[in-house]
Amino acid sequence: KDKNGVRKIPHIGWNALYSSEKQQNKWSKTILTNTKRGEFFYFLHSYMAVPENNSDILAKCEYEGAQITAAIKRDNIMGLQFHPEKSGGSGLKILSEFVHGKS
Repeated sequence: KDKNGVRKIPHIGWNALYSSEKQQNKWSKTILTNTKRGEFFYFLHSYMAVPENNSDILAKCEYEGAQITAAIKRDNIMGLQFHPEKSGGSGLKILSEFVHGKS
């Protein structure tokens, strides 16, 4: 944040994914199944998803003191706030899960 408490937008950079204790087992059988908590992914966005139901949140990251929804899942729909295609080997694991339909 700057001296006025305003966060820089867009959010650009590398951030680690985390989940709450309630969500820890939710990564299994999703596109995050091979992702470790604390792995870094590349973010580039000006907006963020704020799900109506917190149980849809798979992962979050922190940006300048704010919790950002990083991944969501409801039924067979999943969404990512970060760019797996720009996130190196960690992102390739996610894309592989998506392409091979294991999730």
